[in-house]
Amino acid sequence: MKYASTSRLSALFIALIFSGQFLHAQSFSTQTTLDTLTLEEKVGQLFMVAGYSNKGDDHVAYLKKLVQEQHIGGIIMMQGGPGRQNAILRDLQSSASLPLLIGQDAEWGQAMRLDSTYKFPTSLTVGAAGSLELAEELGRAMALECKATGVHMSFSPVLDVNTNANNPIIGARSLGSSPQQVAALGEAIIRGFEKEGVLACGKHFPGHGDTHQDSHKTLPKVDRTMDELKAVEWVPFQRSVEVGVSAMMIAHLNIPALEPSGKPTSLSHKVITEILREEWGYDGLVLTDALNMKGVSEFAPAGALEIEAFKAGNDVLLFPTNVPKAAAALVEAFKSGVLSVDELDERVGRILRAKATSSAYSDWSVAKSDSRLTVPSNDTELNERVGFEIVRDAMTLLERGQGFFPIQNLQQNMVHIALGDAGSSSDLEAYLDHYKEMAHYRGSASQDAIEAADVLIVSMHQNTKNPWQRYKLTTEEKAFMSVLVATGKPLYVLHLANPYGVLSYPELGPNTRVLIGYENDHFAQMLAPQFLFGARPVRGTLSVDLGPWGAQGTGEKTPSINRLQYGFPFEVGLNAGPLTRIDSIMNYAIEQGATPGGQVLVARRGNVVYQKSFGQQIYGGLDVHWKDLYDIASVTKITATLPGLMKWYEKQPLLLKSTLGNHTDRLDGSGKEYLVFEDVLAHQSGLDAWIPYYLRTIKTDSAKAYWYTTEPTDGYTAVAPGSYIRSEVRDTMFSMLAASKMKSKEYRYSDLGYYLFQEMLEERFNEPLDSWVRSTFYAPLGADRLTYAPLSHGFSLDEIVPTEEDGYWRHGRVHGYVHDMGAAMFGGVAGHAGLFANSNDLAKMMQMYLNGGTYGGYQFLHPSTVEKFRDCAFCEFKNRRGLGFDKRQIGDGPGPSCSCASDLSFGHTGFTGTMVWMDPKEDLLYVFLSNRTYPDMENWKLSRLNVRTNIQELIYEALQ
Repeated sequence: MKYASTSRLSALFIALIFSGQFLHAQSFSTQTTLDTLTLEEKVGQLFMVAGYSNKGDDHVAYLKKLVQEQHIGGIIMMQGGPGRQNAILRDLQSSASLPLLIGQDAEWGQAMRLDSTYKFPTSLTVGAAGSLELAEELGRAMALECKATGVHMSFSPVLDVNTNANNPIIGARSLGSSPQQVAALGEAIIRGFEKEGVLACGKHFPGHGDTHQDSHKTLPKVDRTMDELKAVEWVPFQRSVEVGVSAMMIAHLNIPALEPSGKPTSLSHKVITEILREEWGYDGLVLTDALNMKGVSEFAPAGALEIEAFKAGNDVLLFPTNVPKAAAALVEAFKSGVLSVDELDERVGRILRAKATSSAYSDWSVAKSDSRLTVPSNDTELNERVGFEIVRDAMTLLERGQGFFPIQNLQQNMVHIALGDAGSSSDLEAYLDHYKEMAHYRGSASQDAIEAADVLIVSMHQNTKNPWQRYKLTTEEKAFMSVLVATGKPLYVLHLANPYGVLSYPELGPNTRVLIGYENDHFAQMLAPQFLFGARPVRGTLSVDLGPWGAQGTGEKTPSINRLQYGFPFEVGLNAGPLTRIDSIMNYAIEQGATPGGQVLVARRGNVVYQKSFGQQIYGGLDVHWKDLYDIASVTKITATLPGLMKWYEKQPLLLKSTLGNHTDRLDGSGKEYLVFEDVLAHQSGLDAWIPYYLRTIKTDSAKAYWYTTEPTDGYTAVAPGSYIRSEVRDTMFSMLAASKMKSKEYRYSDLGYYLFQEMLEERFNEPLDSWVRSTFYAPLGADRLTYAPLSHGFSLDEIVPTEEDGYWRHGRVHGYVHDMGAAMFGGVAGHAGLFANSNDLAKMMQMYLNGGTYGGYQFLHPSTVEKFRDCAFCEFKNRRGLGFDKRQIGDGPGPSCSCASDLSFGHTGFTGTMVWMDPKEDLLYVFLSNRTYPDMENWKLSRLNVRTNIQELIYEALQ
């Protein structure tokens, strides 16, 4: 046979590529190319050697030498980084006379080998989610990552059926313990890979799932009968053959039912040729598992080992330990007739076809042409969506235990203890606090903390680096768990680790519930509290058999109880692009001095899809944290007083038509006693906008001396540190209100009616407004950070955002005290102002309105009541207001919201720079908190720049 030179081969391939002949398999003549190869070049094509992008120039030179002198056919890329890997592969491809086929272990994406890449959920998590659609999307997403890093074949999916809980090497890498489920999900992943032009490789045939040894360290034994192999291990592999998987990897296993001699299956002619090739009719690539693994490397020395692998029927010799020695031995075997050259041509033909059907040729041609490298980009949004949805759908509630799940009652003291890799639990702690603030401990908790708790929450965290890291309890952790169980208190276990770790738990008793999260990534820590507190329905099932803890396929289903979820725009039909531009608006507002900082929250369909804090509490001060409390000013009206009036209305439907004088004698003889409730709520009663009550108390030095003291004194109320006012000022304020002049009965926003509403409600409920609304609404909602008088409720100044540098009354920084003067004179608790909140807890109250009066399994208000108060009450009089709630402007003129909001939308704004807005038509919730009044309340830049409404416009743009 006449052999072509290397330079001639390169010229031939380049000509074929640029003429388009290698764009598709059917346009590439494998035989023509094969005929040009020397024996040595053919032998070289069998080798796929290990390459690293985290090693130095010497390693690259070593690889290049193998490419040029040994004509190796491919490289399995190991550890490194994506950019470095692309650069090395471009260099190697340009040095190769034939395209290199690049493979990589990418079972959970490139992150299995490369830094700075996206880590997808492990296979057991995919099995628990059980979605064929998501599995295919996973394959597609990982394929895009492969192409972006120069990889043509992913050594995945793992098709092993993991039936051995003590399997040290497969475990979380398996799709589960059900042959049928592993087969179906494996097929879907293969389909996703190969639709994107990346070759999938099923592994580890004939089945590595029922071992308790690691083939990297020894030759594992599988004691399965032939019937058991057919019924369990082979089901997924046969399905993958039927759907045409491009490649199959052979495991190093001792299976006496197949090879009584004890020969590794990767060297077995019966396994590869007789069963896989002849009996099953498979014609794709067959690869050995890595030949440097102890499970096979001790069977024969380099050279002899590769000959045995070829004899068995392998096409690709993966990770050989000595290529020159092995290549020389193979060439001699072919020349001497020990091995068949015809068989060699058949094997190399398959390798060339694999290169033609992948992007190997195009990558090689680009490198050869010395044109600018264009690296295809992976789809970050797709990665996030697929990863999140798999983790979301996988979470499984074990059917053991009788405790109520989810937790509904938030008026209990809760304690959380993180075990395992406890230092990684920060995201979980934050999202637990989104629902109910609690004490967090890592590793253990004191006896006092345990005794003080009504509910115990334990999380078990696996190290996120790889699925083999510790996921079982230590002896000390088992003992600690037993102590918790012995208390008899409700115990909730969030197992964010390999599900097999549950087998290490002590007996947990009937009052314990266990939620399996499978992963310990951001998504799992974000989602676990949502399931625990009923924001999301649990629908996952166990992907493996956990014996007494639960069988494969089991898992209790639970409903949502309509608490806020935390997720992503794609879940609720929103485009993330416009929402990301909110950042720019807020940052610009801060730069322009409109406000030192703020919080913005956006939710749709009860799902918070945007929640960020911006800037600082004051210029040059502490950064704003999501927990920080803002003075929400007039938003108090719809958050404290209005709920009370709505409750009252439900008991007394004629309330809205009654007069103020029916319920208070504060107005007797003023003419205001005849004002009607609904007119006051709609701001069309003729009441003045506000009264600067405080001015009377500082009009003269003698007035100041009478009204104020600098020391805490009985009968006085604090309005600022070191400033206390006589409590009887309340009566004076009501007298001033009664004596105030009436205006014409047209729309005019007024605070005054809410002073009266507060007193009426307190008389009706026989309780101060702040304690009543806290016990009736905020506590059941889990809104601990929605409160009057935050300093009196244990919040530190660092958690409270200042509102103003007051130089006209309190003469100092207003910090922790309500900004509104009238509310301050009322002791910080008033019907029109006084509430402090962070965006998260304020959103719970507003979402309750959007839900028609329900939240967290509680019916706070009847839907008809919410509708009555939110709808425009007097539109026929050109008054846009609802009963208490504000509404969008009539027409396109200026108003509290953007004109893009629907006519059904409702909400309120606050003087300090706050806004809440709800739109039932789009099921949208928007919360904006700022302290635009700092340092000066005459700063109106927030309104002039239309910051709040511009953000709202972006939210509506995201709907399109």
